[in-house]
Amino acid sequence: MTASVEVGRSILAGGRYPVPGRPVVVATAGCADIADELVRSGEARGWRMVFEKDLERVNWAVNVHRAAALVLVADDAGWVVRFVSAFRAMSAIPIVVVADVHKDAVVAALATGVDTVLPPVVASEEVLARTYAIIRRGDERLAPTTRYLLAGRLSVDVWRRRAHLGECDLKLTSTEFDLLSHLMRQPERILAPQTILSQVWGFREVEGLNTLRIFIGRLRGKLGDTARRATYIQSVRGHGYRFAVPVVEVPDEERAGLADEPGRGWLEALAKISSNLGRARDDAELAQKLVDGLVGAGVADGIAVHHVDRGRLQVRAHRGMSETWLDGFGDVALSDDGLASSRAVLTGRPVQVPQTRSYRSTTTALKSDNFRAGLFLPIAGGPEGTILACLGLVHRDVDAHRPSTLSFAVALCAVYGAQLAAREFTVGRARAVLPGRGDPEPPAGAATTTVRGAGLP
Repeated sequence: MTASVEVGRSILAGGRYPVPGRPVVVATAGCADIADELVRSGEARGWRMVFEKDLERVNWAVNVHRAAALVLVADDAGWVVRFVSAFRAMSAIPIVVVADVHKDAVVAALATGVDTVLPPVVASEEVLARTYAIIRRGDERLAPTTRYLLAGRLSVDVWRRRAHLGECDLKLTSTEFDLLSHLMRQPERILAPQTILSQVWGFREVEGLNTLRIFIGRLRGKLGDTARRATYIQSVRGHGYRFAVPVVEVPDEERAGLADEPGRGWLEALAKISSNLGRARDDAELAQKLVDGLVGAGVADGIAVHHVDRGRLQVRAHRGMSETWLDGFGDVALSDDGLASSRAVLTGRPVQVPQTRSYRSTTTALKSDNFRAGLFLPIAGGPEGTILACLGLVHRDVDAHRPSTLSFAVALCAVYGAQLAAREFTVGRARAVLPGRGDPEPPAGAATTTVRGAGLP
C-alpha cells in the first residue's frame, strides 16, 4: 500500500468524514472508471456529487449547483490546460485535476489555474481529503470584524472574495486569493516558503516549492509586479517572501471609505449578455444567446424561451429540460388555462409557481422533471408594449428565486424584447395579436395586454 493511500485513510479514519456544504462537480475526459469510483466514494461519505459527462455543460453544472469545487479526471494534459484556461474566465472555484501527466504538464496546469494535480494511482479517499482541504481553506474567513484589506491601490474584500487594483477586478482564482490574503494578513514580515505552503496548500513537502513560485509569479503579474521590480510581493533571498506594503484591516464598508457595489457582478454579466444578443443573426440564435447567458450566470436549473405564433406557445431555445418535457410542452395552445405562462403573457405580469397552485399543466411539467419552483416572465417590445415572448426559469429548490436574480432576469427580458421588436419591425412582421384574431380572450378581470408571443408552460 502506498504512503498516499495511508495518508488518505488516516485523514478520514474512524468513519467521521468531513462533508462540504455544497456539491462537488466531477467531469471527465477519458478515465471514466476513475471518475465513477470517485463519485461513488464521495456519495458513500455523504458528499453531494454531480457527475457531468457532457463537457460543454460543466460551467452550467458548476453555476446551477453552486459547486464548492470542480474535479477533472483526464488522460490528456493538453486538454486540461485548454479547458481550464477557458473555464477560469468564468469561475474561480477550486479545481482539482486527477491525471497521469508529466511534471512539465503539471506546471502548465498549475500556471493555468488548477489548484492541485494528483496522479490516478492516488486512492479516492485521498482525492476527497485533498479536495475538502482546498474547499475548507477557501471557506475560512479572517477575523469576523474584518471585511477589507487595504494596501495602497489594492483592496481585498474578504467576505466576497474579490480583489481590485484601483478600478480593475483582478479575477483571482481561489488559491490565488488565499495566497494574497495570507500574505496581506502579515504585512512587512518575511514568511518562509514552507510556512506559506503549509498554511495555504497544506503542503509540507519540499516539492511544493515550485508550486509556490508559480503562484507568486501569477499574482505578481496580476498586480503589475515583476520579480525584479516588485511593489507588493518581494522575494528575500534565502528566506522567503514579504508583502512589502502596509495593510489596513477594515471591518465594514463605511469605515473602508469604499463605494461597495453589491450588484456589480450582475451588471457586468448583463452588459456582456446584452452585447451578445446584439450580434445574433436571427430569432433562433437570439433566443439561444439569451438562454446561454442565463445559464452562464447560474440563475436557474432549467430555462426556456417560447414565442407565440398564431395562438400557440412554441419553444425557441431551452436548457436543462428533458426530452419528455420538450415533447409535451414544446408546442402548446395559448388557450390552455392550466399554463402559468399563459397567465403571464395575457396579463403582462410575472407568475410564480408554487406560489400560485392553480396551473395544472405547469405543475405537471415541473413535477415530471423534479422541479419545485417556476418563474414566468413576459417579454414585451415595441412602442405599444406588445408581448412578444416569455421566459421560464425553473428550480429544484423551492426557495431559489432571489431578488438579485429576479432583477437580472427582468432586465434581460427588456433587452431581449427590444431586440426582438426591432427584428420584427425590420422584416415587416410586427403585428398585434388581439382577441378576436384567433387568440384567446384574457381571463375575466385581467389587464388587457397586446400579445404576440409566450413562454415556458
